[in-house]
Amino acid sequence: MIVAEDKTEAIAFYFRVLAEPNPPLTWLRLKGLDPAADYEIDGIVYPGDHLLYAGLPVSGLHGDFQSKVWLLRKIESSSNWES
Repeated sequence: MIVAEDKTEAIAFYFRVLAEPNPPLTWLRLKGLDPAADYEIDGIVYPGDHLLYAGLPVSGLHGDFQSKVWLLRKIESSSNWES
């Protein structure tokens, strides 16, 4: 995983060499993110603390020698609420 210094962007990689039959769901815990921020991954918004402590589910890999790459972008919170 590579995280920008300002924690606005990150890229995470997952590599699997050999598959196993009927594996449990794998969670990839990410590091270096802002726990108070939200991050968008593939159009889905995840809380930063969720990615740090629970992780990102790794699914959709079938067979040996598979990999997955995620690009994370920090979502700026809009504090311009009208009264």
